[in-house]
Amino acid sequence: MGEPRYRRATAADLGEIVAMLADGVLGASRESASPAVDDCYRAAFAEISADPNQFLCVVEDEQQIVRVLNRPISDTN
Repeated sequence: MGEPRYRRATAADLGEIVAMLADGVLGASRESASPAVDDCYRAAFAEISADPNQFLCVVEDEQQIVRVLNRPISDTN
């Protein structure tokens, strides 16, 4: 196991992100992890990416996505 790398998620990561969601207890019954990423996931990703108050992050280990998190960002000034 290498050093984990944190980075902003890209549209190219959607297939892996959706597969991780579908593999979880909650997602198994509601997510669709088909090889072709459904347009609803693309629309949600575009909305999150366009929001300056959201940071969708993936964690890579040896160039494989192992975690995903959504971090709200708030201006406290």
